[in-house]
Order: sequence, then C-alpha cells, then structure tokens
Amino acid sequence: MWEIENALVFGRIVEARAEIANRLVALNHLPGLHAKERQDVSEALQALLSLEREDQRHKAAEIGKVVLEKVSSISARFAPQESEPA
Repeated sequence: MWEIENALVFGRIVEARAEIANRLVALNHLPGLHAKERQDVSEALQALLSLEREDQRHKAAEIGKVVLEKVSSISARFAPQESEPA
C-alpha cells in the first residue's frame, strides 16, 4: 500500500515542479517584477524540497528494514548449531 502512495507522492512532486517551472517561464515573459509571486514560488520550491527529503528518508528506512529482515533470515542458517548429546 505504501509503495502505491509513495509513487503517487513522487508523481505529484514531479508534476508540481513542472508547473512551477512553467510558471517561472511565464513570469519571465510578463512585464513587471512580480516580487510577491516569485516569493510564493520560492516558498513552494522549498516545500517541495522538504517533501523530497522526507520521501528519501522514508525510502532509506524501508530499504534498511528489508535488508535487516533478509540478513536476519540468512543469519539463522549460519548460526552455530547446538551439538546433540552423545
């Protein structure tokens, strides 16, 4: 379930970045300084960066969890076996 949500979040981040880039291009072609909108765009980009960092942290934690589970399952095979009484 999380993988689907994670893919949706990543897709939305990509879409938001594209829209912001399109808006910046449009602002460059409009007369005037548009200081307020440029500030809003800057804040939106900062929010996206924050989301991307959180997404990367979550992915790293998930990968770590999977690796730990695999190592745990493998290590049981190599654990010293108690010798049976003779």
